[in-house]
Amino acid sequence: MKKREVADISQVMVELQSVVDQAVVVRKIKEAGSDSGNRFDISKIDFDRLKQEFARRSDKKTQLMSLEQAIADQIERMMRKNPMRSDFYERFQKIIENYNQETDRATIERTFEELLNLVQDLNREEQRGVRENLDEDQLAIFDLLIQKHNDLNTQQRNRVKAVAADLLAKVKAILAELDRWWEKDNAKALVRNTIEHALYGEGDRTLPDTYELEDLGILTDSVYRWVLETYAEAG
Repeated sequence: MKKREVADISQVMVELQSVVDQAVVVRKIKEAGSDSGNRFDISKIDFDRLKQEFARRSDKKTQLMSLEQAIADQIERMMRKNPMRSDFYERFQKIIENYNQETDRATIERTFEELLNLVQDLNREEQRGVRENLDEDQLAIFDLLIQKHNDLNTQQRNRVKAVAADLLAKVKAILAELDRWWEKDNAKALVRNTIEHALYGEGDRTLPDTYELEDLGILTDSVYRWVLETYAEAG
């Protein structure tokens, strides 16, 4: 199968209307403040009906391959924004691995259902920043900061969010003053120091007491690598 240049789960779902006739009901929504055009609201899809109608089709493998490619591309894009989403990639790989071991009708239908469940979870993940009141980059830093502190209460989580937002603002301010910073050791050191100082914080923008001093060095390295991968331009 020829790889889509830009596969989009929402568009694949729209194409699957031919599989389910009128079972898939979608509406276009305009992303506020976005110039990316219209997208389809995946939450409006009748997934249960979609599964039922898929079971009746004779071209299941073709439909499955389209969905598989779209999900693979979607996960790749999401992981570029936030490396802490690797669990979605691992889950996807496991689904495909199980499918490749046996491709009878029952396996194809089960795989389709598992992929649809994954699509719904990916959609919820893409909306998580809104629920956390963070933009995509703030959310990525927040996830890096809490990866080993999943037992934080609401107040502690809010403090980490404040640190993440403050850290990102300070990093962006520094980067705006630097030219091709990723090519210069002194500039890279300045960026790393900015991250480190922001993690120590001040006032209400300090990490909770559950964070140990040795955590800060590890977190500084993790956030710096993310900044380098996200904001350094190639070439």
